[in-house]
Amino acid sequence: APAYEEVDFFSEGMCAVYGENGWGYINKEGKLVIPHLYEGADIFMGGLALVTNGNEKCGCIDKEGKIVIPFEYESYMTSNTDKNVICMMNENDETWTILDKQGNIVTNNLDYSDIEGFFEGMAVVDNNKKDGCINSEGKLVIPIEYDDMRHFSEGYIATGKGKRYGYIDKNNKTVIPFEYDSSSNFSDRLAPVNYTGRTSYFINK
Repeated sequence: APAYEEVDFFSEGMCAVYGENGWGYINKEGKLVIPHLYEGADIFMGGLALVTNGNEKCGCIDKEGKIVIPFEYESYMTSNTDKNVICMMNENDETWTILDKQGNIVTNNLDYSDIEGFFEGMAVVDNNKKDGCINSEGKLVIPIEYDDMRHFSEGYIATGKGKRYGYIDKNNKTVIPFEYDSSSNFSDRLAPVNYTGRTSYFINK
């Protein structure tokens, strides 16, 4: 098997590899199926991979190397569990565009300082150091009024208000009071929290 200068990990049967001054992709048989054409290459999710060309513009390709989303964006969201949508930063004005996996624009000109990955159909957005959430259609569904937010897991999101953390649901309803020093995401109905700066433990839903 050929040796590569750098390798990523396999996702959906494909692995990004660096060689010949660029990134390409191999399959599980070790065959180079997408040539070393790219300055940057992310993992495949939902049949598409986010890649960067020589002009440092971002787009998306499919597993055959076909360009699905053109190279006309400045950057993109890297953490994303919602395999139906992709969020890209526009080239000129640093607003954001949400596209579906066929390359169709769902909505554009979203004016946020940052958009994080979509989890359970929701993404945290930031403006002026305050956080809120949009849905996969780009609609603001949780107001930008919180000081910190993790991401949605099992229907709840760990959220900071002042120096206290709690949990809200997708309707912006407080489901666990803001009484912790820190809180994190739920997994298997449990979430780690910190209380009084000294004690860390798990809470359930």
